[in-house]
Amino acid sequence: MPSRSEIRGHYGDDKLTNRISKTFGYYGWADRLGLKMKNSDTQTGKIGETMAREKLETMGFCVEHMPQNYPYDLFVNGCVKVDVKFSTLCETVGGDKFFSFRLQKERPTCDIYIMIACGIENQRQWYIVPSREVQQKQVSIGEQNSVYDRFIDRFDIITAYEEAFRSAI
Repeated sequence: MPSRSEIRGHYGDDKLTNRISKTFGYYGWADRLGLKMKNSDTQTGKIGETMAREKLETMGFCVEHMPQNYPYDLFVNGCVKVDVKFSTLCETVGGDKFFSFRLQKERPTCDIYIMIACGIENQRQWYIVPSREVQQKQVSIGEQNSVYDRFIDRFDIITAYEEAFRSAI
């Protein structure tokens, strides 16, 4: 399946890409046409979203996976907006190892970020970070230690947000 930028480059405008997005989306059209999706940040993001949804569901959360291009990825227990970010281990020229998460927005549209750091041998670290703690477009988390370590496996934060939202009603 051609990417958005490839289609835009070929036709010189976004008419077809907009039509794709407003009908079945790239994944839907790829499936209908029998085409494979190319490796991309979007595809990597989808893998992370699926991992997060499955993890949350096994923990007893009710999870709605939002459509492509929605302002957040998962709607948890009918009230908590979650954006999922996924990163594999990166390395600087000097040999320092870290995980890099592109958030894209200085002002988040979600309540919580789930950042999945996938290290050596597919070992995963789950960071459950309230969006108010992240007012930037990029987050880097060191392999060994980070200011974000206080959010490792803090799934209780999702429950706390849910309780706060429900008590406000």
